[in-house]
Amino acid sequence: MQEIHLEIEGMTCSNCARSVTNLLQNKLCEDVNVNFTTGEATFILPSSSKLSTIVEELDKIGFKAYAAGETQTAEKQPFWKLATLEHKFIFSLIFSMPLLLHMVLPHTHWLNNFWLQWLLSTPVLIMGWSYFGNSAFQSIKLKAPNMDVLVTIGSTAAYIYSIYGGLMHLGKQEAHSFLFFETATTIITLVLLGNMIEHRTVKRTTSAIEDLGKLKATTAFVLHLQEGHEHIKEIKAEDLKLGDTIVLKDGDQVPVDCKVFQGEIQADQSVITGESIPINAIKGTQLPAGSIVVGGNARAWVTQLEKDSAISQIIRMVKDAQKNQASIQRIGDKVSNIFVPVVVGISLLTFVVNFALGIALSDAILRAIAVLVISCPCAMGLATPTAIMAAIGRAAQNGILIKGGQTLETFATTKHWVFDKTGTLTSGNFELEKLDNVSSYSNAYLLGIVLKLEQYSSHPIAKSIVSELARFEVDKVQVIGVNEEKGTGMVGQTADGKNWFLGKADAATFNGVTLYEDKKAVLHIQLKDSLRENAKTVIDYAHSKGIKTYLLSGDTAENCNYIAAEIGIETVLANQKPNEKLQFIEQLKKNGMVAMIGDGINDAPALTTANVGISLSSATDIAINASKIALLNKNDLSKLIEAHLIAVHGLKTIHQNLFWAFFYNVVAIPIAAIGLLNPMVAALSMAFSDVIVVGNSIRLKFKRLS
Repeated sequence: MQEIHLEIEGMTCSNCARSVTNLLQNKLCEDVNVNFTTGEATFILPSSSKLSTIVEELDKIGFKAYAAGETQTAEKQPFWKLATLEHKFIFSLIFSMPLLLHMVLPHTHWLNNFWLQWLLSTPVLIMGWSYFGNSAFQSIKLKAPNMDVLVTIGSTAAYIYSIYGGLMHLGKQEAHSFLFFETATTIITLVLLGNMIEHRTVKRTTSAIEDLGKLKATTAFVLHLQEGHEHIKEIKAEDLKLGDTIVLKDGDQVPVDCKVFQGEIQADQSVITGESIPINAIKGTQLPAGSIVVGGNARAWVTQLEKDSAISQIIRMVKDAQKNQASIQRIGDKVSNIFVPVVVGISLLTFVVNFALGIALSDAILRAIAVLVISCPCAMGLATPTAIMAAIGRAAQNGILIKGGQTLETFATTKHWVFDKTGTLTSGNFELEKLDNVSSYSNAYLLGIVLKLEQYSSHPIAKSIVSELARFEVDKVQVIGVNEEKGTGMVGQTADGKNWFLGKADAATFNGVTLYEDKKAVLHIQLKDSLRENAKTVIDYAHSKGIKTYLLSGDTAENCNYIAAEIGIETVLANQKPNEKLQFIEQLKKNGMVAMIGDGINDAPALTTANVGISLSSATDIAINASKIALLNKNDLSKLIEAHLIAVHGLKTIHQNLFWAFFYNVVAIPIAAIGLLNPMVAALSMAFSDVIVVGNSIRLKFKRLS
């Protein structure tokens, strides 16, 4: 059993993906996931199956498969092989144009000759049967009939009827009324044109992934020591190993996640975080891959392999987002699954009813064909995934990771936003404002214990205290058995057997932490935190959208009420332990969709419990987030507004696409059935209905959000 990742060419809609899925499942593959928007398939290959056989089977149903990362730049095929859609379209157009002319020429014109029309149309039909017919036959075998079934039946019916009518009235003037070769060839030509444009437009919905991929540096300058001398060598980024020393200079692109240990540079991290202002990277600064050095020189240690870098993870997450389908997508998929058989049935019924009502046989056949070629199951299959990929791609380019279509849909409909305080609404960068020693111990000794305890904690307050203590004289104290009690504080023992606890201040009016010796307070550390400058903007936005806001924190009531009053949060719950936070969110979910916004460190349980967990993270923390949305610029809370607007407009685009797809088919099929559309106009309409849906999705990448 091994996991396989294939890149597949030729998938344009959910029906295509369903055909590939069915084939893989028939080959006993497990955990099959096929994404037509990114052109990829992942699955577990059983030992009883051969990958080469599966690739051959995919080729038979019209899809070219390659191993992930395999070069697909095959040598250019000559036109006569008709290897590309463009070649097939041009070939069909050349033969179809003379056939179309006969419709406006006198009956006696030489282009109306039956044998000539038959000769011109046959190559197009043979090519059409090879391209559409083979795919149609294989899709029926796989019990997933696709649009190619409708195209094949429609063009074949017009071709066969033209041969029958032409031979029956050979040499007679009325033979002109029975020749519909142009209908057969034009259906194929116009659908090829639609497919060609559709392929290009679908590709544009995933351009964000390609753009991110282009920002990955392919090479790196690595530093080696040889006989006491430094040597700098350029190697492939994928060949870097953990701990390697890389050299970063002005204009370079950071090849992998790394940590600066020497020098100073200005780094533009906008590709990852969306923040346009470069940061000053000094010793100890973590830099994500994809950052651009805009000044200075530095040396850094490799902290992540190229395949595990922040930008590689982002690309994987954006690609994987389609695996998490929006519930609204399943509506379109269910309709698409039964669409083709239903349309074939309606087409047959159209022929029977029209013929029974005395309509001429040729007109009844043309109306039935028009029903086949006007119908468009692809539009429904494209409606949701293209919008989701456009939205998630736009978000990723702006430092916002939305992990899946269901997340996008849920966040757009949230009614309650619950905020953590420290590190979310406040900066989390605490300053040590005052020490109050109420014991006989020296400040240096007690601060030594505090330092030892806080070094084991990942809480923002702990990190700030450790940073601030660098300014103080601190004794070296041995503390053993250090452990973090979630939601309360840090515990440990000194060599003399005394128990120490560092946690929330014992006085409700005291903003900071207290150190206890055997449950007796010995040192109060007063801290000062600053409110994020855009916190009020975010709360005002939420209220303008009718969203209720809550402050849920383990901090004191006084501190929480002060912050809430400053920015206008409606409901405050202070002194909350982790289990109490979970209980509150569970209760709140009964009244509507809940989004929990936290810093992603101590809020993991609450983030997971909420309908949508949203974390503020650094670009290098994305692998450990329990959240469904990650704002990679942890200093910019206003990204929450942008994420919500993208979600809202993404859902709106899905609704528009589904409306168009359903409305188009509901209206177009009856119009074709009563003879108001000839098959050629119907084919043209069908070919461009997909393009309209995809084009509307592409708008989402550029439209103004408000």
